[in-house]
Amino acid sequence: QAPTPPAPRPVLRAAPTHRFVSVFAGAGNACALDEAAALWCWGRAISGQLVASDDGLRLSHPTKLFDRVTSVAVGASQTCVVKDGELWCFGRLRGLDDRGAAIAYPSPTRIDLGRPAKAVFGYWFHECALDIDDALWCWGRNTEGQLGAGNSTAQRTPVRVAEGVSEVAMGDTFTCIRRAGQVACTG
Repeated sequence: QAPTPPAPRPVLRAAPTHRFVSVFAGAGNACALDEAAALWCWGRAISGQLVASDDGLRLSHPTKLFDRVTSVAVGASQTCVVKDGELWCFGRLRGLDDRGAAIAYPSPTRIDLGRPAKAVFGYWFHECALDIDDALWCWGRNTEGQLGAGNSTAQRTPVRVAEGVSEVAMGDTFTCIRRAGQVACTG
């Protein structure tokens, strides 16, 4: 007989009066946005994806990291947020190549798109962001062409890859967008 899985339990001990409106999960860490647009994160932080931790490796309880957050992407070892129209990432965007090369964000690092950002999307090894003009910018691992840049070269900085994008979905080795009622995928 299979063991009974544990029942879900509330995670917020630090501020039990907060109400959350969104939750995001990575590979051993999670974050949630509260009603006031504050970002709370907890879990493993071995790559710095939680900005700060109580023992250098994990946050044992939800800890507020940012205020005024409008978009969040939590990947395997990195977290990116849009705050006041600015794109910020922290952690390590791993797997740029088969040798495990990475882009390191040892502390919150502003990612410049040349214009304000409005949303960020992420998966294990690549990230994408929408700017205020609905242009899509992607960076990270590109071994399968998942960035949509027309090649398979990893990108350390965001590359503008599509215009007029209204929705983005990502997987390990692909990115799909919706624009003008049509869906297009790459990777």
